[in-house]
Amino acid sequence: MKTNKYLSVISLIVSVIAIGMCAFTLVKVNSCDVKTSDIPAPVIKSGSDSTSLRLAFINTDTLMVRYKLVSELVAEIDAQKSELDADFAKQRDQFQKDVDYFQEQVNKGSLSEQSAMEIYEKLMSRQEELLILQEEYTARMAALEQEQTNILYEKVINYLNRFNKDYRFYDFVFNHSILNSAILNANTCYDITDYIVSGLNSEYEAENKKK
Repeated sequence: MKTNKYLSVISLIVSVIAIGMCAFTLVKVNSCDVKTSDIPAPVIKSGSDSTSLRLAFINTDTLMVRYKLVSELVAEIDAQKSELDADFAKQRDQFQKDVDYFQEQVNKGSLSEQSAMEIYEKLMSRQEELLILQEEYTARMAALEQEQTNILYEKVINYLNRFNKDYRFYDFVFNHSILNSAILNANTCYDITDYIVSGLNSEYEAENKKK
């Protein structure tokens, strides 16, 4: 499924965007204590007006599926991975053909002992080069995924900071995710995911129009 693909390809990204890093349990209540028609997102208060903390949470699993930038980042990762996999497979398959041919010539007795030793040493050297190449490609993919993680993290956190600064709503915004959740239980009316995703996608579309 498409959702599973997102979660598997960018599980690192999901875990990094833990907006709330400490475990926190919201007591489930029957209804929100504010009129959401007056503001662009719901606010939950943890106590009386004088001592209350304003809390909300974002479902990052939903954000990963619905934020359009994620699809773009996933596509870039997939394209790079496919290219590197194809190149490595080509070199590995050619190496295997050369090994098979060498073994065939040895079995036929077509090679002198010295020639067989020289070819064997060359094959061993190529095998070592393939192992090094595999490590290099793995490192390149890890670096790309980290780069994409940073891009996504900065986009989300930057938008959330501006959103919160404009409206001065929340003292804490927590992360809710299957892989890394800072919320054990919460009333869904305090979920601001839709507001954040909508804003992120609006900015994403505006930026793409400028390109």
